[in-house]
Amino acid sequence: MEYKKLAEFYQFLEETTSRIEMTNALVRLFQETPEELIDKVVYLSIGRIAPEYTGLDYNFSEKSAIKALSAVLGISEHDIQKEIIQTGDLGDAGEKLLKKQI
Repeated sequence: MEYKKLAEFYQFLEETTSRIEMTNALVRLFQETPEELIDKVVYLSIGRIAPEYTGLDYNFSEKSAIKALSAVLGISEHDIQKEIIQTGDLGDAGEKLLKKQI
């Protein structure tokens, strides 16, 4: 399974307000997920990278994400913050700023 497909699925979930549609979409996603990846997809879907008992947590703060985005895009953190305020979301801001560079 390509990560792009998973990202598109999460985008769909973010835009969907109906719980029934979300549940049906999750069912389809899990049905289409290869057996060797299902545990990873389930954990990502609940915002984790592994079971809680493993002690693994990504602890990736928004500030760290902004710094990484700044380094990758060559844009100041301040400009990224302004875009976040306009879009209301770090992911949407990053996507918009990336598209400006392409």
